[in-house]
Amino acid sequence: MPLVGQYYTGDHNMCSFTLWPLPLTKLTMLPSVETQTVQFVHDARRCNDLVQARNLKFGGFCVYIKFKRDVNTGRETLIVSSVESPVRYRGRGWLWAYLRLCDSLVPGGVAIESVINERLKNSLKNHPNFVERFNDYFVMTSVRP
Repeated sequence: MPLVGQYYTGDHNMCSFTLWPLPLTKLTMLPSVETQTVQFVHDARRCNDLVQARNLKFGGFCVYIKFKRDVNTGRETLIVSSVESPVRYRGRGWLWAYLRLCDSLVPGGVAIESVINERLKNSLKNHPNFVERFNDYFVMTSVRP
């Protein structure tokens, strides 16, 4: 059964999308959200849908991530919508390392949407690799060499 939703594009336009399940792999069987992310991007590229989304979980980590393909340019972007991590990993750089992994997987870049944690929001505003596009939506400038 598909999930129908909406998202904002970078130019503040509202677009609709339909998410069809990806029956290609069992993501939850992989040993970390990082390897699940790599597999998710691989699987999403094999589909013709413009937007795919997954909730990845393992070991207390939970990441809701979207893979978006621009209909005109074919540009791929990963959008991190929600992140939960075990308390012992917070403030230690795990999220930054995860976002660098995401950046290495797609040439179109990485975005973080709906940032509600004030500490994280302030950190992203002051980080040289992030640009706030509009309220609570940040785009990561590539860290690739």
